[in-house]
Amino acid sequence: MGRILKIKDAYFVEFLGNGLKFRKKAGATREEAEQKLAAIEESMRVTALDVDVSTVSIHLFQDRFLKYAFNVYPARTFKRLKRSLGQFVAWVVADLSSDAYLKEIVPRHFSAYQNHLESVWPAAKPAWINFELFLLETVFSHAIKLGWLNDNPLLHIRPRQEAVRRRPGIYTEDEMAELEGLLPDDQQPALALMRLAGLSLDEVSGLRWEDMDWTQPTIRISSGVAEGPESRLIPMDYRIRDVLESHRKRVSSDAEVVFDGLPFVAPINGRKLLNTFVADLIRRQVSLQDICQYLNLNDVIKIFPYRHFMTDLGDSLYVQS
Repeated sequence: MGRILKIKDAYFVEFLGNGLKFRKKAGATREEAEQKLAAIEESMRVTALDVDVSTVSIHLFQDRFLKYAFNVYPARTFKRLKRSLGQFVAWVVADLSSDAYLKEIVPRHFSAYQNHLESVWPAAKPAWINFELFLLETVFSHAIKLGWLNDNPLLHIRPRQEAVRRRPGIYTEDEMAELEGLLPDDQQPALALMRLAGLSLDEVSGLRWEDMDWTQPTIRISSGVAEGPESRLIPMDYRIRDVLESHRKRVSSDAEVVFDGLPFVAPINGRKLLNTFVADLIRRQVSLQDICQYLNLNDVIKIFPYRHFMTDLGDSLYVQS
């Protein structure tokens, strides 16, 4: 499922998670890397067949999820998920029993948990209540991947009404067309990559042809807006590949950098362009957590403001990929 790479003096492991490919630093020796990869693969292994699904307890699920999450999620996100799940488990077993089965936990428990959170956090804003349920939605989506649940109970819970806030700014289609019209032909591919892959100007400017893996196909990103400690691999869909292949035909065959002559000749709002990219992912029903991993953010809370784009899709905040 994964592989080990040596880059200079350090070892890295590459693996698939939630449909994306990730690379994490795994130590200074191959033995350390092999142990890291084995731990990741074990934590991500589908375990539906090694237990009787009808007798999976909430505590067994909690243990399996935390082992998985420890290897997959950034440290800050893992701590949030662990705390959120621990608090919910402690509350729900008081309502059911210490041996509560996972299958017994239904939407009414989460609705009651909403009320519980408001009672113990009287000064908490609705957004914080919604964030707790968003974390739990991420947790229980793993139960579906394990085959231990057929439906995520969080999908049936209406979020608390939040105060109206200004959404992150995005480019409209007309604005994008106007922006493209201001740029010369040789800068159009760079703008397209920012729009289609969520790359920052620094990331686009730093791209080298050696960062392209045409067989996978992926793009290795190691700087710019990514806030995690390791590089990430961006899937190269057919649109991105067409842009890069067409651009490569126009540049020198011995060029090392992908784009020369940046920054752009026209003003571009990088944050607004990133917001446009994220809004497009949400319209395609990619979950917030997957978007967080896609951008290599080190804390899931940094992606949560984008939930406001989900109002175009319906009342629920919890859109599945």
